[in-house]
Amino acid sequence: PYLLASTNSVNPEFSDYFDGNLPIRFPIIALDGSSVNGITTNNRIGNPNLSPELTVAYEVGADLDILKDYVHLEYTFRHRTHKDLIVIANLPSSTGFTSQVINIGKMRNVTQELLARVSLIRNVKDINWDVRYQFAKTNNTVLKANTDADEFSIGTYISPGIVAKEGEPFGTFKVNDYKRDPNGNIIVGANGAPVVSTEQVYAGSFLPDFTMGWGSTFSWRGLSFDVQFDMKQGGRFYSGTKDATDFNGTSLYSLLNDRQPYIIPGSVVDNGDGTFSENTTAITILYDAVGNSGNPDSEKMVDASYIKLREASVSYTFDKKFFKNVPLSSISIGLVGRNLKFWLPSENVYADPEANAFGQSGNEQGIEFPSYPSVRSVGFDVRIKF
Repeated sequence: PYLLASTNSVNPEFSDYFDGNLPIRFPIIALDGSSVNGITTNNRIGNPNLSPELTVAYEVGADLDILKDYVHLEYTFRHRTHKDLIVIANLPSSTGFTSQVINIGKMRNVTQELLARVSLIRNVKDINWDVRYQFAKTNNTVLKANTDADEFSIGTYISPGIVAKEGEPFGTFKVNDYKRDPNGNIIVGANGAPVVSTEQVYAGSFLPDFTMGWGSTFSWRGLSFDVQFDMKQGGRFYSGTKDATDFNGTSLYSLLNDRQPYIIPGSVVDNGDGTFSENTTAITILYDAVGNSGNPDSEKMVDASYIKLREASVSYTFDKKFFKNVPLSSISIGLVGRNLKFWLPSENVYADPEANAFGQSGNEQGIEFPSYPSVRSVGFDVRIKF
C-alpha cells in the first residue's frame, strides 16, 4: 500500500528531545517564532508503473534411510529465477526525493542443502548417541538490474553503498579504496600517507559462501545432553565499531607500529609519467594519517565468518513410573545455555557478524554500527506432559 503514488505527512513530529518544537497554532508557528510547512511530501516518490514480482522455481531432492535407519540423508537442489523484484532504490536528493520502490530485472538463486543424521549408538545398555550435520550453499547472481543501467543502489542511508549489479551477487558493497598502482600496491603522497582514490570498487557481498551446522545428542536412561554449533563462511560486513574506535584511537588498528613512524609495506610513489617507484617516506603521524575516519570504507570492511556454540543443554526426564497416581506422562527439567562461545576471524575484533543496524530483513544487511556485545544466556527448561 501507498507505493504507487507519493504521499504526504504532517509536520512536525512532536518530540521532547528538542525544546520549542511544539506549535501553538496552524499553520505551524514554533515557539521560537519560526514557521514550517504544516504538510509536506514524503521523501519517497510514488511509482505508478510498479508491477508484481514473479518467481519461477523448481527443486528436486532425495531422502534416504540406510543401514536400518541408522543413517538418514536429505539432499535438496533448488533453482529460483526472480523477475521484477520489488526493492527500494536510492535517488539523488537533487531530484527532490531520496528513494523510490522499483522493479529490478532478474535475479537467480541456486541452492543446495544437505542434512545428515547418524545414530552411533542405539539402545545399548540404555545409551543412545546421535549426531547431525547441515550444509547449505546458495549461488546468487543478478542477471539484469534494470533498463537504464547495469547496477543501482539498494542502500544505504550511510556509506558504503550496497548495490545490485549485473553479474554480481545481490547486496554487493561498493566502497572507496586507496589509490593503487597496476600491481595493487598502495600509492602514497609526499608525506608517506596513503592517497584515497576517487573511484569506488566492489568489496564483496553480505551473502555468505556457505552455512554449516553440526550437533549431537547423547542420552542415558532419563539423562540427556545436547549441543549445537553453527558456522557461516564468507561474506563481508561494514563495521561502524571499527570506524568509531579507529577515529577515537581506542582500536588495535590505531596502535599500528606502536604509533611510531614507519613506511607502509609495499607502498609506491607515483612518478607522474605512468611509472612508480618504491616509497621511502615514513608516516610521521600515523593516527592522523591512517587511523581515523578519513580512511576509505574498504578499511572498515570485515570478514563476516564465524563459528558459534549456539546452544548446549542438559536435562533429566522423569517418566510415568514416577507418577503412578498422578495423570502425568513425564516431567523434563533442563538447563539450557545459548550463545555460549564464538570464534571469529583474526581481523574481526570489533563486533558480532550477525549484528545488523537495520534489522534482519530488507536489503540493507551487513551494516553494523557500534553495537552491544552478543548476549550469553542460561536458563531453566521445564516440560510437563499429560
